[in-house]
Amino acid sequence: MERRKHPENTDTGAGRIAGYSAAEASHVFEEFLEERLSYEAFWQWLQGYPYTPEGAPGDDPDIEDEINRAILALRAFQAGARSWPEVHRELMDSRQRLTGLARF
Repeated sequence: MERRKHPENTDTGAGRIAGYSAAEASHVFEEFLEERLSYEAFWQWLQGYPYTPEGAPGDDPDIEDEINRAILALRAFQAGARSWPEVHRELMDSRQRLTGLARF
């Protein structure tokens, strides 16, 4: 999935793109959970989050935490350590928390 530029996803002037907005992240999680986005495309989107140790202006650590939870859940599934229903529940919970963050 190609990353679209939004006001929240613009060049910070430091030579990198800011992270996803809560609304965008919630939408992509929903697309995956509703099976309108493939596993591979969702994984690629998750991997596209621009991590830096100090973050960038406008980055929200709560959004990054949800991205990380999704990555860890999917890795556990890939390794056989978690079932799909467990992972699906975790992703639904993350989407719900992201929706809550988007409302602020």
